[in-house]
Amino acid sequence: YNLIPEDQFREELVSPEPLLRMAKAGLLGLKTGSGFYKRTQRDGQTVFDVIDLETLDYRPAQQPELPIVKAAQEQGDLGARLRFLISKADEDRDARYIRDTLLPSLMYAAWRAPEIAYSLADIDHALEWGFGQEAGPFRTWDMLGVKETAGLMEQLALTLPPWVQTMLKQGNTSFYRSQDGRELVYNPTSGSYEPVRTDPERISLEALRKAGKEIARNDSASLLDMGDGVLCFEIHSHANAIDPYIVEMGMRALRELENDRWIGLVIGKNLMMGLRFCPKPVVTAPHGQTLGGGAEFALHADRVVAAAETYMGLVEVGVGLIPAGGGTKELARRIISRPLALSPDTPPLPFAQKAFETIGQAKVSTSALEARTLGFLSEDDKIVMNPDHVLAVARREVLELADDYQPPERGKNVYAGGKTLVAALEIGVRQLQWARYATEYDGVVGGHLARVLCGGELSTPQWVTEDYMLKLEREAFLSLLHNEQTLERIQAMLTTSKPLRN
Repeated sequence: YNLIPEDQFREELVSPEPLLRMAKAGLLGLKTGSGFYKRTQRDGQTVFDVIDLETLDYRPAQQPELPIVKAAQEQGDLGARLRFLISKADEDRDARYIRDTLLPSLMYAAWRAPEIAYSLADIDHALEWGFGQEAGPFRTWDMLGVKETAGLMEQLALTLPPWVQTMLKQGNTSFYRSQDGRELVYNPTSGSYEPVRTDPERISLEALRKAGKEIARNDSASLLDMGDGVLCFEIHSHANAIDPYIVEMGMRALRELENDRWIGLVIGKNLMMGLRFCPKPVVTAPHGQTLGGGAEFALHADRVVAAAETYMGLVEVGVGLIPAGGGTKELARRIISRPLALSPDTPPLPFAQKAFETIGQAKVSTSALEARTLGFLSEDDKIVMNPDHVLAVARREVLELADDYQPPERGKNVYAGGKTLVAALEIGVRQLQWARYATEYDGVVGGHLARVLCGGELSTPQWVTEDYMLKLEREAFLSLLHNEQTLERIQAMLTTSKPLRN
């Protein structure tokens, strides 16, 4: 406050009286153990009480019901969600709160922009990279519509800075635009658009899309031309869930790869195996949560280029199922089969236990490095610290693999330990049940998982094909899906977002 005497909005930035009283009372947050919330023990559980801003006393926190927020979450991307909330501001208090806090912050950023940064993109990047926001103020304003939002600001008695008014009078309707595949941003000082300074290692799919490089698109996936004969298969379904539209686009990608124009691809059963045995190299580029079907996509690629913050896991057991898109088969191939192929006399049980625990405990890696430890990534797969560089590295991997590429052979390359190995794993499940760490139905799911990982009830250990393992996966999955207790677990997850231990 004292450092911005020329700021016309400084009076609005004065700390509110309740906050000053909290500071005076020593309620400073985690450092003092009490702030807006206070952690306490009640009935043997840790709970968080919330402060009463009038009395500065604490009371049990109540989870608010915000139906407008739930409705907004169903609208699509960030822009669609915000536009929906603002459209409801006159009739809903919670939506009005969003409007009345968001628009003033956009206006303030516009007023301060020319004096604090050379480019509007620098301000957006500071908020996106430094504070983890999905979009900075000017990208957010573009999502809302610059002209429409400016009109709404004027209705709310918010004053636009002169440079925004000038930009609109020039007929410009956005702070960012694309031209010849390059992203441009408006310069408030010159009154013209200038290229956004970009990292040469960063590939923007949105920029490729605006440059007309999108080959095909549906509601859940897109196929784009990354240049140099490299295709990119992008998933953008709700929660990145694998659905029929993704399968449809995946099959389209495989058909495209039959064309000599393409040399490789960056990214049900036929799709997964199509990726695995594709005549051109396939590289997946996961980041963030890569669970269930998303993990199975990654596992079937020739190479994985993962962002360091990739959280990968096969979590189907949480709803009483086992991975059936090739995930169980792939862990059997990667964790159990590889050491047995190198040394046939190696005892298979320790490796089978590792694969069983990884799937059976629904382990999710806390990083790409741990994903390698769990067996989801191999030593040949790449881990990239900068998430903006993942696609560029993946593209290079495709180009390197394309030289003299030969797809994997469809031979008997999965070790099946048979009924002896199944029995050893089932003993472990029984021990967990006796110790009350697993329910009776956990044992049913675990039994199916053990039989698939070990290649079924074979009388002797032997090597089998991947198609054989997929058949076992499918049979186990359908058997569990028809079980009432699995349906109860699925219903519980859908309604409470928490696993049911029945």
